[in-house]
Amino acid sequence: MDMRTPLAKVKNLGSAKNGTGDFLKQTVTAIFMVPLLIWFVVVTILFIKKDIAELPWFITSPYIIIGAILFILNAFYHAALGLKMVITDYIQCYALRSAALLIMYATIITTVVAGLVAVFSVYILLRIG
Repeated sequence: MDMRTPLAKVKNLGSAKNGTGDFLKQTVTAIFMVPLLIWFVVVTILFIKKDIAELPWFITSPYIIIGAILFILNAFYHAALGLKMVITDYIQCYALRSAALLIMYATIITTVVAGLVAVFSVYILLRIG
């Protein structure tokens, strides 16, 4: 027996009065993480086996730079979606929930910017030097 109204069925609203948007976003980012994690493991193994003279060329390869950027963006977006779900589900006080979300987003954004600056810094320093 379905307790939802016909309008809720049409809008695909669940008990939280939200659609499944966050769930679908998190699922898609999780699916994208699988090849990115495989890429990361392969690159790490190749990095360990390289001679020290080949490392600047290896690190500044477009495949390495683009893969690192995609890995950083996808991993932290996936983390932000998951943490948002946990915070909104388990913190009932509106002010505390808002503060926790603000701190979480600020931390995620700061970490992503730091990661991207690190990737671009290594790229620029190794290309110039």
